[in-house]
Amino acid sequence: EFMSVFVGSDVVIAHDGIDELMGGYWGHRAPRTRIEKARAFKRFWRVLEPDHLVPLEMKASRSGIKVLFPYLQRPVVECINRIPLDDRTTREESKKPLRALARKYGVPEHVITRRKRGMCDILMST
Repeated sequence: EFMSVFVGSDVVIAHDGIDELMGGYWGHRAPRTRIEKARAFKRFWRVLEPDHLVPLEMKASRSGIKVLFPYLQRPVVECINRIPLDDRTTREESKKPLRALARKYGVPEHVITRRKRGMCDILMST
């Protein structure tokens, strides 16, 4: 599925970083206090590069793919970091600002709430 979309392409846009910034993991949503939530955000941000970006870029490179990370551009990171943590994620909903934008512009709910798949997982299955 993934590779058929990118046959002949050598550059892909990855959404890595948005979960860390917007609270896309259950570990962001589970903490009960603001202090615990802030620690969770810091923990996920700290491991983003070694645990996600380095392996992703290595796997993509072996497939001849260059990966672009628009959510990791400084202006984007700075903008998102101005959003209070409680406005980014709750126990009920992760990545609230992105989901709100998607709803505003008519993205179907089944797309907004679909189960995500990481690029490393997709590359491993091809």
